[in-house]
Amino acid sequence: MQRFFGYLNSGTILANLCKYGFGTLLIILAFFAFQVFRASTQAIPSVLLAHTTEAAAVSRHSTLSAEVFYKFINGTSQRMYPRLSREIVDSAIKYSEKYDLSPILVLAIVKTESEFYPFALSKQNAKGLMQINPSANEQLLLQEKIFKEPADIFDPDRSIEAGCFLLRRFINESTDFNTALDKYLGAESVAYKAQIHAEMGKILLLGITEDLNRTSQHKIDPVVKVEANASLASRH
Repeated sequence: MQRFFGYLNSGTILANLCKYGFGTLLIILAFFAFQVFRASTQAIPSVLLAHTTEAAAVSRHSTLSAEVFYKFINGTSQRMYPRLSREIVDSAIKYSEKYDLSPILVLAIVKTESEFYPFALSKQNAKGLMQINPSANEQLLLQEKIFKEPADIFDPDRSIEAGCFLLRRFINESTDFNTALDKYLGAESVAYKAQIHAEMGKILLLGITEDLNRTSQHKIDPVVKVEANASLASRH
């Protein structure tokens, strides 16, 4: 005890700190630095976290970048403007992750169903980007809180989540991919399925072309024109 009070003696405290305290002080400083670092990583703005999540979704479901998706939308729709195309792509990536789908598939369905027009209305009364049928699905979507009100069917983000939600249910209930597409359409249609497959192929072709252009001496166009009467005989 006497030794302890000796350490606290005002005449010797500085000397004892110099002798024994610097190592401990460094440990304390390192500990507090770690706590500050951990707190700063937890305080990353939600916007940045959202972009990180979206990037992970793209890498999980495809090797294509969001820029390829923007290019696909802007190149296939005359009704597009930048803010809408970004919202569609961001929502397709986000809800593909949530419902374990592919953004390539989601965008192919949006293109086939509505040509990326949020207020599209079919003869069968299907509405919005992903052509949700209110009579068949509205109550379920309200019950699941995907729609807060019936008018949400025309909101791009809500429509895309609704379509992804329904598509996931149909995939879970189906034995194969094309049957799930038939259920989404509400009828069997070879033309419908063929168009969705074709749109997915266009997105993939854009992505492949984008990769090729990174190493090409000149830019190439993903659209290839093939003559209808072209013959393989010319190769021999």
